[in-house]
Amino acid sequence: MGKTKMRVVLYCRVASTEQIDSFAMKAQSACLREQAGRKNLNIVGEVQSYEIGTALDRPGWHRALRLAAQTGADTILVKDYCRVARGSLLLAQAAADLEQRGLQLISCAAEPPLSPSISRFIL
Repeated sequence: MGKTKMRVVLYCRVASTEQIDSFAMKAQSACLREQAGRKNLNIVGEVQSYEIGTALDRPGWHRALRLAAQTGADTILVKDYCRVARGSLLLAQAAADLEQRGLQLISCAAEPPLSPSISRFIL
C-alpha cells in the first residue's frame, strides 16, 4: 500500500493592493508549488490575499481555513510564517487555532512545522 499524500492548501499574502501587479504574489505561489512538488504534497487549493498581517481576522485567512475544511486538507503551506501573522503572539494564536482544527502549518523557509508545544509556550 502506498502512503497517502499530505493534502495542503497554499496560502499567499502580500500586505497591500499596491503589490497586485508586482512579482511578490506570483513568486510566493511559485515557491509554494515548487516546495509541494519537492515534498510530494497534494495541493487541494490556493488562497491569495492582499491584506496586512497584524491581525488574524482577515478575509483571506478565513478563506484558507474554510478551504482546508472543505477539501479535507491536513496542512496550510506558507512561504514564511510572517505570511500568516506579523509577530510571535499572533503566530502562536494561529498555530493554536490550526491545532484545534486538526491542521498543521508548514513554512517553506522553516523546518519542521510550527509545533503546537512552541505555540503554547509563546502564548
